[in-house]
Amino acid sequence: PYGEALRCVLQVRTGEEEKGMDGFRHLAEAYPDDGHLNLNWAFQCARSGRWADSAGVCRHVLELEPDHRQAKLLLAESLSRLDQPEEAIQLLFDLVHASGGDRKKAQELHQMAQKLNETIIQQREPLYRENPTDTDSALKLGWCYLQNDREADALEICRSVDPKQADPYDYHS
Repeated sequence: PYGEALRCVLQVRTGEEEKGMDGFRHLAEAYPDDGHLNLNWAFQCARSGRWADSAGVCRHVLELEPDHRQAKLLLAESLSRLDQPEEAIQLLFDLVHASGGDRKKAQELHQMAQKLNETIIQQREPLYRENPTDTDSALKLGWCYLQNDREADALEICRSVDPKQADPYDYHS
């Protein structure tokens, strides 16, 4: 099937996008358990801006291979493009935890998550200002602040949710 997949890639890249994508769809139906083939299709979907299709195919690959790093990365990108940054961030943090001590890779993933957090912060700050009593929304905003190293903002949110909250740096014997 890989020769046929190469033909589909070439069709997508040379102006016959629909024909190539249909070819990938047929290959995926014929070889549903081939994670590599399906991931290739997901990459082509992403390359064509078909983020929902890309996410769906990535989810299928992850059903086949739950720890597939590339599928998780592409799914995170697809979800962020579909305005689902919270799930994308969770995938990135899963990858950080699974990075096996590779500090550079963990830092890159953390930076990607921080960028997605900025999107969430921009969405949630106005909502929080409009309704500061929405505890769930406030806590999600506070968590984003904390993940982005904005401890003072996170603490302010925490105190708005529970004004009696002691400063975490105050210890009493």
